[in-house]
Amino acid sequence: MEKNNQETYDLPLTLLENERSRIARELHDITIQNLVHTIHQTELISHYMENDPVRAKLELSLLSKNLKDTINDTRNLIYDLKPMAIDDLGFLGALDEYFAYIKTFSKIKFSYEIDDDLDCLTDYELLILFRILQEACTNAMRHSNATDVMIRISKYKECFYKIQIDDNGTGCKKEDLRKLNHYGLEMLEERIKMISGKYKIETDIDKGFHITAIVPMTCQGGET
Repeated sequence: MEKNNQETYDLPLTLLENERSRIARELHDITIQNLVHTIHQTELISHYMENDPVRAKLELSLLSKNLKDTINDTRNLIYDLKPMAIDDLGFLGALDEYFAYIKTFSKIKFSYEIDDDLDCLTDYELLILFRILQEACTNAMRHSNATDVMIRISKYKECFYKIQIDDNGTGCKKEDLRKLNHYGLEMLEERIKMISGKYKIETDIDKGFHITAIVPMTCQGGET
């Protein structure tokens, strides 16, 4: 009994530390880098103001976009710090709330098809699953230039869940996927491994990104 209590205590603590680490790295790798780039842009605009007004106007437009992206990234970090509403709203209710939040600043249409109540996952695993979907949605907003993102979750081979996240964005060459070195993809992989899952990403030029993850069921009817 003591072992089970210790496991119950350790899992949220591990998740908390992972989230703290992720947010710290994301602040450094994305938010800080964007702000540094903004400083360089303002210096460049100052240089062009008198000598090349057309170029200065173009740089101002790029600066505006960079600032909007930084604001959106910061919003996402703040949202991640909020307690998840899964306990109060249920998994689907929390997902609906998240999509409603995304609509306040993104034109991408997010939708889902979940044909099971996910009762074969523990509360901890549901939270990790929710974070996986968040990471996939964030990647779509940052990198894919997509207009539609579809999420599907279904039972697979009796003892697993299959998670599919498909977007209609620009995609990239398969051999360039790792070269892109997107931090978000690393986080996606980390989180899937946290619930003993496996995943693959399929993509090609103008064919979007297609993420498939397989995660095991660890409980039946709420019993571990």
